[in-house]
Amino acid sequence: MSALTAPLYKQIVDDVTSRIDSNEYQEGSQLPSRIELAIQYGVSHITVQTALRELVHLGYLRSRRGSGVFVQRRTQRATPRQGTLAQNSVVVVGTKSTSLYVPHDTGWADRVSGGALETVFQLGLNQMIVHPSRMSVETVDGLIADPPSGVVFPDGLSPAVVATWSRRLVDAGIPVVVYGDAPELAAFDRVTSDWESGAYFLTRWLIASGRHRIIQVWPDGSDGYWFAGLRAGHVRAMEEASLRPNPVVKFESDPNWDRSPDGFHKSIRRAASCLPEHFVAIPPIDAIMLASDGYIPGFSAACRLFGKTPGEDVAIAGYDDYWAGLPEQNYEPCPPVASVDKHNFALGEQLVRLLIDRIEGRLADSPQCRTVAPSVVHYKK
Repeated sequence: MSALTAPLYKQIVDDVTSRIDSNEYQEGSQLPSRIELAIQYGVSHITVQTALRELVHLGYLRSRRGSGVFVQRRTQRATPRQGTLAQNSVVVVGTKSTSLYVPHDTGWADRVSGGALETVFQLGLNQMIVHPSRMSVETVDGLIADPPSGVVFPDGLSPAVVATWSRRLVDAGIPVVVYGDAPELAAFDRVTSDWESGAYFLTRWLIASGRHRIIQVWPDGSDGYWFAGLRAGHVRAMEEASLRPNPVVKFESDPNWDRSPDGFHKSIRRAASCLPEHFVAIPPIDAIMLASDGYIPGFSAACRLFGKTPGEDVAIAGYDDYWAGLPEQNYEPCPPVASVDKHNFALGEQLVRLLIDRIEGRLADSPQCRTVAPSVVHYKK
């Protein structure tokens, strides 16, 4: 690989080794600080950190904790060990399933992990999967002691937990990319879905289908950043159509997602409890936008309790596009009129591509955020 096409950290490695070999950086001398090197080479601090880590691995430098990095004397220079599996791997903190054989278009969140893993494989890199339950201080210390090329956090852990582990890894010079745009993650490179656009285009589709009295229905405690995006997109589409947005309707949800027959009947009662005033209003609602497809069967069945035929008297739209995989179809087979596909597999792919761009020094020093545009999926009864 030529110097013109080599990753930036490799160019720094080549330049520093040349300066050491020419005695410009003398044996035992201390290298400039990471900040000074970043300014000198016009790259990010993490690119410098990656280069220094490689030089330590090659035996040219040694690091003294709290003091800096020093040129290793030739008589003390150890033969560099071959790269370990960790040093040549991308770590994916996977969710419950990372099977590459599940269709790419499924809306389940674990496809973010699947997209990340397949992209790592396609790029010819090694993979290391860490189960979320195994993430601990000891695990992070192990990664710092034998650093991988980088770490990817797909969906599946709370933002606060991801931020804690990511900060320790980044401070140790290990590139990290996370999924989501929660405030806790603003300091890190991240990839997220464009929630606002998803709600905007779904609302526009409902309006074009003749539905003008729409309510958004969310579970209690729905205060995440994605709900803010869903609301902003819906309000924008309604106002553009000169329609008045209705307030968000909240209902009590089951945090355990009980999918048994008894659990399904409870979901119907919870859904029915928040609908009466909207069906007796003049004029009554004609569309419901739910926060996720998992709530569709319960609300479809609840509509029938009030004599409303889902899909006809009232259109029910979901989000995340995983209705086809819901076991509740056995109890309530009516599909939504539409849902939104976040393209989870593509989100996982972008996590890895952003990580590679960071490793190879193609990014600004500030944290980068990339979004993946969702699309509206239409269902036919």
